[in-house]
Amino acid sequence: DDVIDANDEVSSRLLTYFNEVRDLSLKCIDQCRERNTDGMPSGGTKMRCITVIEERFSTSDGTPALQHEQDNTNLPQEGHFVIDAFISTKNTQQNSSNNVDVEVSLEAFAHTAHGTSLVNKIRGQLPGEIGRTNRRWRRLLKRQEADMC
Repeated sequence: DDVIDANDEVSSRLLTYFNEVRDLSLKCIDQCRERNTDGMPSGGTKMRCITVIEERFSTSDGTPALQHEQDNTNLPQEGHFVIDAFISTKNTQQNSSNNVDVEVSLEAFAHTAHGTSLVNKIRGQLPGEIGRTNRRWRRLLKRQEADMC
């Protein structure tokens, strides 16, 4: 189904970006959940959601990583920020160019000024990464076209 394929492609592009973002190691959780509920079910429509936190604040038992104990002292479990990227289809009908419109909605909360700057950096880079229209993707696609000739 084209709608599912489109959502999967956007999810894949988001996960690729979050795993390869420069100067920052992130942990992603890919799940289906409701928006604006903080994980508490309210009976609303579930959507695909990729939750992102800094990897250094992620441990299996929920305790802060020891090497960053000083940084972690006054922060909540998720660290400087948490981002939820909700992926949905704007309409289920394909448009005239045979494409499916997929919408990515970010819900972000920053606990510190550093977290705010990281969220703003990520928010600014996402359109180019999802649409593959930024300089990095243009260069890569140009190289691939040159290799095919």
